[in-house]
Amino acid sequence: VGNNNIDYRDGTHYLVRTTAWADSAGALTWVDSASPPVGVVNATNRLVGATAGDQVGSSVQNLFNGKSLVRSPAWNGNRGAVTWFDDVAGTFGVVDATNSLVGSTPGTTGTARRIQSNAAPASPKCPRRNRWRTAVLWNAT
Repeated sequence: VGNNNIDYRDGTHYLVRTTAWADSAGALTWVDSASPPVGVVNATNRLVGATAGDQVGSSVQNLFNGKSLVRSPAWNGNRGAVTWFDDVAGTFGVVDATNSLVGSTPGTTGTARRIQSNAAPASPKCPRRNRWRTAVLWNAT
């Protein structure tokens, strides 16, 4: 655990990226320094990939509003996923279409960057009929 990086969020919280966890499924650990997590890495206490090679948490972009974008471009056979992450309370579970913006075909990995405090173009490389489309991730919380 912790083979990639530790990303500090504020004076109390930080994220530990471990893309090599579980045959490179990847895990992102949210840590509150007042009560650090203990025990086995799993979906109830981390944000994790479901399949070998997902590499969840390969990059994290702090939006400086208590939220971050977690990029996992290798997720699901290079379809890619961007997950909205709560830096204050943590985000836990398996990355999938219910909690992330995900690509539908291999190669839709794209990038994630901040355009406002609540929105980011999350997958500007979504191919459709020889045209490139942009998907926007929005979160009002």
